[in-house]
Amino acid sequence: MSPSDPSAAGEAASFAGLDPRERNALVADRIFGKPGLRERPFGTDLLTAMLVVERISEEGFVFRCSVSADGRARVNFLCKDDPCPRHGTAGGGDHGVAGIEGESLPAAICIAALELHRRIRPPADQS
Repeated sequence: MSPSDPSAAGEAASFAGLDPRERNALVADRIFGKPGLRERPFGTDLLTAMLVVERISEEGFVFRCSVSADGRARVNFLCKDDPCPRHGTAGGGDHGVAGIEGESLPAAICIAALELHRRIRPPADQS
């Protein structure tokens, strides 16, 4: 799925609509694989959210963001390798997620990371 896929906003909206505690639990489980981190404020604290960026960067994705004057943020996690054996793409340009929005930068980071995880992991891996 390309980062410009129009369905991306709709899919990410399901994560955006979650209670912040539920989103934190998903980040702990799916991004870090450590349920013991569920109480960490990934979606509300910028320094804690940067741990998510670091984790996603370890998987080969580049982080970019923009924040508007009202505090809303837009996040991209993209890999420029083409083809990319690491992520299983055979061509077609950049891959990852782009333009994922959130009510704040930490929230947008978490929403984008969860959407990226949904795209690069097989459905059976998602609990």
